[in-house]
Amino acid sequence: AGWRTDVCGYCEKVVFSNMGTYHVTARFPDNWRLVANAPKLGSTKQADGTQSNEYQADFLRYFFISFSQDFKLATAKSNGVDIQIATLSDQAAADKILEMTTKILDFYAANFGRYPFDSMTIIGNQSSLSGGIPYSAGGFIFYNFNDPAFEKNLAAFIASSWWGAAVGNDFYASPWLDTSLAEYSGLLYLQANASPNDYQQVLAALETKAQGGTKPVDSPISAYAPDGTAYHETIYAKGALTFLDLEKAIGKDKLIPILVKYYQANQNKISTPETLITLIQKEADYDFRTLISQ
Repeated sequence: AGWRTDVCGYCEKVVFSNMGTYHVTARFPDNWRLVANAPKLGSTKQADGTQSNEYQADFLRYFFISFSQDFKLATAKSNGVDIQIATLSDQAAADKILEMTTKILDFYAANFGRYPFDSMTIIGNQSSLSGGIPYSAGGFIFYNFNDPAFEKNLAAFIASSWWGAAVGNDFYASPWLDTSLAEYSGLLYLQANASPNDYQQVLAALETKAQGGTKPVDSPISAYAPDGTAYHETIYAKGALTFLDLEKAIGKDKLIPILVKYYQANQNKISTPETLITLIQKEADYDFRTLISQ
């Protein structure tokens, strides 16, 4: 019905779109390294000393390219997925993020279904905090290995490939539907792979942060403007804990199969809150509105 004109200065996402097919040729100086979130078909050295890379990908909501003279790369192939990590002059960090990413992808594939893309590209930048900006098949992360929540944050970032990239939604209208679910998925991963003490430390910090989330979880982006703090407290912390409350109410043995069905039925589509709410009602006889409306 026309171009979307929503603006959110504190949101990690800026584009709401359907899936697309991308065929891109990028030409650049040969002393630069270029990475993209799509499989590379080939690379050609030009007569003038530049280089051309050709990329092709189907079913992406976003296409991105990042380039630097200082990239250090770590690559692997796991379960048919080409994984590529790029950091600025930090090979050890690239190697460590690659190891963690491979483990997280395997966990989600086993619990939710196969990773929905052929490749994952992550560009990492060292920071005092940790978090990320997810796109289709990868995105940008800020890493701090000393942050107790880094592994959970990386896992939530990667979960956005399932919730938000594969299963799309209008995050301006319902940011909880992808972001809160991805944050809950990060907790699932951490609970299964970290020590109980590390998990409880992250959970306690999340509970403290959620106390500032005074808006209902199902509020639209516009409800938080111009306060980005309230958005993060509600969608990232309170929203994740709301899914944890759902797990307690119906049981993890019911919730995980529901998420699998939700993923299978809505992959490459635009989902709505009612889609998930109706599925939970049908499969678990539970009205999720009682939680997200608080």
